[in-house]
Amino acid sequence: MRYRIDGVPQDIMSLPLSAHALLISRLKILANMNIADHRPQDGQFSIKIRSKEVDIRVATIYTVYGETGVLRILDSSLFPLDRRHTWRMHTI
Repeated sequence: MRYRIDGVPQDIMSLPLSAHALLISRLKILANMNIADHRPQDGQFSIKIRSKEVDIRVATIYTVYGETGVLRILDSSLFPLDRRHTWRMHTI
C-alpha cells in the first residue's frame, strides 16, 4: 500500500498476496462495482470520520500482475455537492 504525497509515492505497508483479491473485492462492493468484471471500473462511496463526510473514489484496472485499485480521498465539506454541479468551464 502506498500514499502519494506531493506526487511522490510513499510505501506505508505491505500486505500478503492472499489478502490482495479480498481487499479489491471488498472495495468494489463498497463502491457498487461489479466484482466479476475485470475491465477498468470507477465507483465511489462515502464514510463519516469524526462527524465529517468523506468521499472515497475508487478506480480499478486489471494488469498482468492482477487487479489494481486506486482510492482518492476527498473531504466533501470543502466541496458541497450542490456547488460541484454549478461550476462552469469557460472557453477562451
